[in-house]
Amino acid sequence: MKKFTLMLMAAFIAVTAMAGTEKSLKRAEMFPAKAQIGQKLNIKQAPRELTHKVQFSKKARAPKKAATAADFAGDYTWDYLTTSDDWSTDVESLTTTEGSAHVVISESTTTEGGITISGMFSNDLEATVESDGEYNYFVISAGQTAGTSSYGDYVINGLFYYEGDETYEAGWYDSDIHGYVLDDGSIYIDEWMYRVLSTGDYAGYYLNPCYVGGSTFTPSDPITVVTPPEGLVTEEYALSARNYDDDADVMGSVFIGFDYEDVYIQGLCTWIPEAWVKGTLDGTTITFPYGQYLGIYDDTYDMYLNTLMSQNVVFTYDAEAGTLTAQNEFFLIDNASYYFDSYRGCVLTKVLEKATMPANPEITGLTDTGSYGMVIDFSIPNVDVNGDALASSKLYYIIYSDIEHEIAPLTFTPETHTKLTENITEIPYGFTEGWDFYSSRIYLNELYSKDWNKVGIQSIYYGGGETNATEIQWFDIKPYETLATFNFNEMDVPVSATGVTDGDITEATTLEEGNVSLTISTSTTSTPNRYWSTTAGPQLRVYGGTLTFSAAEGYVIAKIVFNHNGKWGAGNSADSGEITNDADAKAATWTGSAQTVVVTIAANTQINSIDVILAKDVATQTVVVSEAGYATVVAEQALDFTGLDVQAFTCEAKETYVHLDPITVVPAGTAVVVKAAAGSYDVPVTTEAGAEQYNDLVAAAEAFVADGTQYILADGAEGVGFY
Repeated sequence: MKKFTLMLMAAFIAVTAMAGTEKSLKRAEMFPAKAQIGQKLNIKQAPRELTHKVQFSKKARAPKKAATAADFAGDYTWDYLTTSDDWSTDVESLTTTEGSAHVVISESTTTEGGITISGMFSNDLEATVESDGEYNYFVISAGQTAGTSSYGDYVINGLFYYEGDETYEAGWYDSDIHGYVLDDGSIYIDEWMYRVLSTGDYAGYYLNPCYVGGSTFTPSDPITVVTPPEGLVTEEYALSARNYDDDADVMGSVFIGFDYEDVYIQGLCTWIPEAWVKGTLDGTTITFPYGQYLGIYDDTYDMYLNTLMSQNVVFTYDAEAGTLTAQNEFFLIDNASYYFDSYRGCVLTKVLEKATMPANPEITGLTDTGSYGMVIDFSIPNVDVNGDALASSKLYYIIYSDIEHEIAPLTFTPETHTKLTENITEIPYGFTEGWDFYSSRIYLNELYSKDWNKVGIQSIYYGGGETNATEIQWFDIKPYETLATFNFNEMDVPVSATGVTDGDITEATTLEEGNVSLTISTSTTSTPNRYWSTTAGPQLRVYGGTLTFSAAEGYVIAKIVFNHNGKWGAGNSADSGEITNDADAKAATWTGSAQTVVVTIAANTQINSIDVILAKDVATQTVVVSEAGYATVVAEQALDFTGLDVQAFTCEAKETYVHLDPITVVPAGTAVVVKAAAGSYDVPVTTEAGAEQYNDLVAAAEAFVADGTQYILADGAEGVGFY
């Protein structure tokens, strides 16, 4: 018999993004495609290099440190890398071009350090750009006019991002260009700089010349990793800083060892945490030469220590306070000058290990990234509740889900997160595998469920030989649909007390909360059921009769928790399910599954509140998968396979195989192939329409006699396929 082989096809997506960013290939596409005036162009964000963009060298003597803007006014020569009009040119083939520029004090600028630069654009030598700032730092504002042409005004801009064919909006130009005045009197411009036309008709075009990056970072020689001396004694320091790119908090830990004037730090590079850097102590100053080699990350990236302008990294050391404070920004970069870690305002503080409670963590967001699914963003302070630094190597955290009060820790596995090598529930502080896990973000992948009501985070600290854990800090996603709470302590009802009968229940009383109603009958004993006055508020006291719970249509009661004060009638019973009483917890719990539950009261029972937990009474269709791992199913009603352990596929017959296309919501009457481990699965019926997909699989709701033109899924002589 002819056979179609069953093939599962996976799409390969090539991703280019900013170097060092999450979920990227770490390498950015250097230049967008070639574009001339009259062509539309989808502009991609250029990578941030940490070396020369435009380098101006002053012909006159370099200014002293106390100088102002006036001291560096004058004529300059400049160099840059140019691509002419071909933005597809490889960066390795770019050539250095030189020119001249004139720098003056801007009359329109009142801020000390404001300058005007003219002569940067070879096709418009009179065009100028203006900046504001201080002596050694200035900003060229994006969006300012820098020349004109027959097509309209030119507008200056740094890095930006543009998608599709939208027309010009000033909001595009929101990336200013940053510049620095170096000690030798030269001026350094940090950003990729473009001129584009400001008119809507020609928005998004590259105009020439475009001045971009200079020479790439040159590491120090020889290229060898730093090795600390044998027996070096190290101590843990807490790291706190800001990220250079988005100014977000950066926290972590490093280990520092002093060997006379030599200082060694391990852990500055989160991508290679075992790597060391070496510095020299001179009084209260520790200097780490830039260009130190840290090793290879992911068999691909050679990592180095560097600063924005290839200067040494300098710390001020306070032995008494136990701190090292960085005097400049620094980065961990690869040899193409793309940064991976960045630190601004970095402070390293010695950790005195002790048993203490960590400060509460916080979930700051839950975001759908689209193709990469849901991500959770969080902040975990590496300090205790008193603000003292913790030994981050002993700090862990756990992520929890809450689905209708069913709270469970998330376990990340190599199946859900492919870069992991083992299951992980307690996550080490600052852990990253460079793909799904970062110090303040995790890609949840298929662990995320749309049924989550909350997601939580808990910090755990093992310092000082003790375990101290915070309460779970919750982030609300959606309200509970299946909880109703009858809190008698907070009810505004008449109450009974000694000599007072205002709260006696003399006829059946019905209360409603959410999707549950509770009917309290009158007592069958000589003592009436009643609301009794207590210091905590009204309390329901029942001595006989019944408590009847009813769920709204579409729900069933799954659990009832009676929170009492220690008084629970030993003979209390229910018409279904099971009741257990935990005397220590002062809570009795009914479990089962019923639309209505009748609890009969046998003796004095005093209740502060009742929690009723529901389950959706959802219609399902049972899908059975054999040991073959595949089956075919016809959806009697629309079925929703979201979050299930069984996958559904529509089929497209090819010449020698069947292509399976995943589908989540299967329309009623549609035939699909399902894939799962052997077993029986209840797939929920849904009212969602679902997306229509091409499908060669034909539903056969009844048995028929094949005539040789049909292909049926079977586990045949050549394995699972259509025969």
